[in-house]
Amino acid sequence: MSEPALAVEPVVGWRLWHVARGAEGYRLESWARGDEWPAGRRAEAHCRRHAAPLAAHHCGIYAFRTREAAERLLARCSRGGFAGCRPVAVGAVSLWGRVIPHSDGWRGQYAYPYELVVVGGDDEVAPDLRRRYAVDVSPV
Repeated sequence: MSEPALAVEPVVGWRLWHVARGAEGYRLESWARGDEWPAGRRAEAHCRRHAAPLAAHHCGIYAFRTREAAERLLARCSRGGFAGCRPVAVGAVSLWGRVIPHSDGWRGQYAYPYELVVVGGDDEVAPDLRRRYAVDVSPV
C-alpha cells in the first residue's frame, strides 16, 4: 500500500449522509459514525493512533469513486424499508490534504460537500441544508 498523496486540488467523490434535525436546523451526519459534518468549514479526519488518513489503517473520510456506488448503498438501505435511513443526502464531496485511493474510491484528510440530493424529508430540508452548507441542494 502506498502512502497518501498530498492533494492540493480537490478530489471529487460521492457519499451518503444521514440528515438530522438539530437546534439550528437540519444538518449532515456521517453515514457510518453519526458525527455531525460542520457547516461552513471543512470536516477533518481524526484517528486516535496517528495523523489520518494512513495507508496501513482504515481511518479517513470516505468517498466512493462514482455516484452509482453511493446509490447502491442507498438502495441496500431502502430494501430495508428506510428504517432509520430517511431523510438521506446523496452527493458529491470534495476531498483534499492527504488522500489515499482504495478499491471503491478514496479516504481523505479534509472534506466538504459539493452538491447534494435529498431523499425523503419534508419541504424544509433542502432549503435549510442549502442555507447552512452553502451548496446546491435538490429534493427528490
